[in-house]
Amino acid sequence: MTLNRMNTLMVSRELPDPNGVGVERRAAQHLGMLAALGPVTLVLPKWIGLSRSDRIAGLTALGASKVIIREEDPRPESLRLQHHATTSKPLRIWRALNRPPAFDDRVDGRLARDYRDRLGGPFDLLFAFRLTSAVWADSVYCVNGARPSTTIVDLDDIESITFRNNPGEPSPSRLRRILLRRDLWALRAKERQLAQQWSATLLCSALDADRFETITGVRPWIVPNAVRFGPVEPEQIGAKISFLFVGAFGYPPNEHGVCWFTETVWPVIRAKLGEQAELTLAGYRPTPVISAMDGANGIRVLGNVADLAEVYAAANIVIVPLFAGSGTRIKVIEAAAMQRAIISTTLGCEGLDLDAGKHIEIADDPATFADAAIRLATDPERRKILAEAACRHAETLFSIEQVRADLKRKITEKIAKAQQSTLSQR
Repeated sequence: MTLNRMNTLMVSRELPDPNGVGVERRAAQHLGMLAALGPVTLVLPKWIGLSRSDRIAGLTALGASKVIIREEDPRPESLRLQHHATTSKPLRIWRALNRPPAFDDRVDGRLARDYRDRLGGPFDLLFAFRLTSAVWADSVYCVNGARPSTTIVDLDDIESITFRNNPGEPSPSRLRRILLRRDLWALRAKERQLAQQWSATLLCSALDADRFETITGVRPWIVPNAVRFGPVEPEQIGAKISFLFVGAFGYPPNEHGVCWFTETVWPVIRAKLGEQAELTLAGYRPTPVISAMDGANGIRVLGNVADLAEVYAAANIVIVPLFAGSGTRIKVIEAAAMQRAIISTTLGCEGLDLDAGKHIEIADDPATFADAAIRLATDPERRKILAEAACRHAETLFSIEQVRADLKRKITEKIAKAQQSTLSQR
């Protein structure tokens, strides 16, 4: 093997898709970079083979040399179904207490042998996208000598923080609270283990890197979310002011944030601007709560959109009302690249080094958010200044070409060191 031609095994729980939701775009970002280094064998979970089989053929164009769809159901899901099928209350409690957390997607020894034979190799690099993929890969390569010498996991965000901060049940039972605390402890322990045992861990912001180093004692690589920058449609100034939210509604913080905005902020905006103000919600798989908003009070729900550029072109202001989650929001970077003015909560734009009043408007309570929205809606020059400043800032940090080149350099250096270490031991 040479550093210009490495053999990579990429394990991902998400379908790499440059036009998909944020995690899918990040997976595609990695796949394209790894393919530039050599052949990539891509492993995907069973649900992608069942629900998105039409997209698998297109993975070759993104850089996958070989695609393997896992055949087994995720272990936590199988045990969850078994648990809920139990009618005996004592047995349900016992199974709940012994059920592994949702990230624990291991396979048994027989399946591990089968996968090692099926995957082939040897591989110079094992690249896992998201924590559950690393857990699965660890179970497959648990045999000494079978594991690739260089192992890199992109956690994307710190899942223990997302787990802790996510809006939960309004009044969970005592048993449920015990299980949640247990799962949080297990998740933090797994993050520490991966940081200490894998060659490198990746996160998408310096803020998360600092948090992760505090938790684990290991400094991760910072690999930002990235988008392509280029010519964009100028904002259309007309009688209407179009507000836009973009995000996957299967992700609870997105639904929670939109509900907060539509319930507490949007009525104030409409009371001031009337029918001049319109709100578009564009997101993958709208939940029933989101779908029910369509057509009411100036709100339009588009659901999944094939070409987001058209949606941004019709927008004047992008909103990011998020109060939970971790990592950085690709929707903010994308809105900056599209040169649209942005209003966000503090958490919604954290880790992106965007300055309030210079690149973006930041508001964390309904009155301040509504005031910022109304001021921007009536001041097109102010929107233009913010949008152009945000775009200039984002292009210096989050262009996909720059981010890919930096990660490629880090990986080749890491593998070169691993090779030198192997040769010195012979």
